[in-house]
This record gives sequence, C-alpha cells and structure tokens, in this order.
Amino acid sequence: MAKDFQKIICPNCGTEISLDEVITHQLREGIMKEFSIEQQKKQAEFLKRENEIKEKAIAESQKNIEKQVTEQTKSAEVKLKKELRLEISKEKETEVKAISEELEENRKALAVAQQSELKLRQERSKFESEKQAFELDKQRQLDEEREKIKKKP
Repeated sequence: MAKDFQKIICPNCGTEISLDEVITHQLREGIMKEFSIEQQKKQAEFLKRENEIKEKAIAESQKNIEKQVTEQTKSAEVKLKKELRLEISKEKETEVKAISEELEENRKALAVAQQSELKLRQERSKFESEKQAFELDKQRQLDEEREKIKKKP
C-alpha cells in the first residue's frame, strides 16, 4: 500500500504517475536550473576575467611597442646625428682643404709679387743711381766745358 501513496492518477488521461519520479524530475529540473544559472554566472565571470587578462595583455603589448618605438627612435636619432656629424666633418674638411689650397696659391702669388716688386725697386734704385751718375757726369762735363771756355781768351 505504501506504493499506492507514491503514485497518483492523472485526472485528464488516467495515466498513473509515480510521485518519486515527479519529485525526482522536479528536483532534477531545479538542480539543473540552479546548475545552469551557476554555470552562466561562472561563464560570465570567466569572460570578464578573460577580458581583463586580454586588456592587460593589450596594455602591456602597447607599452612594449611604445618602448620599442621610443628605443628605435632614439637609436635612429643617434645614428642620424652621427651620420650628420660625419657629413658635416667631411664638408668642413673639404672646405678647409680648399681654403688651405687657396691660401697656398695666394702665398705663392704674394711671393711672386714681392719678388717682382723687389726687382722693380732694385731696378728703380739702379736707374736712379745711374741717372744721378749720368747727371753728375754731365754736370762735370759742363763744368769742364765752362772752364775751357773761361780759359780761352
């Protein structure tokens, strides 16, 4: 008889339904519903944590990329500065060499000009001396001629 209490008859279709099965079914559905809700909560928490981890990874990657870009920029800047200094140094060296060559040419031209000036001054001096000697000689000759004229009666 205990078994009869555990069964009921459906008033619509007349089917015998076991109360153990109904209670088990209800408990199973309740547990499944709770399990499903718990699973959804855990899934949401998992997705949230996964997103946080992804965001951290992205932020860290961005920091690393920014750091690499900064380092590469600094490295490129240093390299460009070195190249620029080298290029400027070469240009200055070329300029100094050209100026030195021009200076040497000017020195040589000055030496030639000074030699020419010295020769001209020497020739002028010689000419002046010869002129004075010539004038002196002419003056003497004039004086002699005057004397001769004076002595002639």
